[in-house]
Amino acid sequence: MSNDKNGSDKISAELKKIMDSYSRLADQPGRAAVADHSRIKFQVEEAPADERDQAEIDREFRQVVDRFIALANEQIELVKREHVSLALLYAAARFNSFIVTSHAPSRDKFIADRPAATKFFTAEYRRMLDENLDDYQRVYDKE
Repeated sequence: MSNDKNGSDKISAELKKIMDSYSRLADQPGRAAVADHSRIKFQVEEAPADERDQAEIDREFRQVVDRFIALANEQIELVKREHVSLALLYAAARFNSFIVTSHAPSRDKFIADRPAATKFFTAEYRRMLDENLDDYQRVYDKE
């Protein structure tokens, strides 16, 4: 990846599209510690064949998040919760690597896009973690 004269990163159109899609996920305020699971929501780039509305897509998002959390809660009955946390983090890294790779039509494009993808996902994780920690801090603030 190279820098243009303004210092901004040049990335492939495919990765830019992914990053733009992810950036639109944080469109609604919410509480991570309750059913909204933060401000992150699924977005569709094109209307699906059944033309679902945003509320239905948001419900689907919450259901997926709830399934991951339910599985994590099951696993903490078997192994340390810190191990489950690291496993979830690794799974997210593995799956996001798959997503980036699936949008790169060649090895050269993948190599060019990799730094921007790393920067993007790292920033998104930090934003989501900070948001969730802020939500949980409110519990302590009420004491």
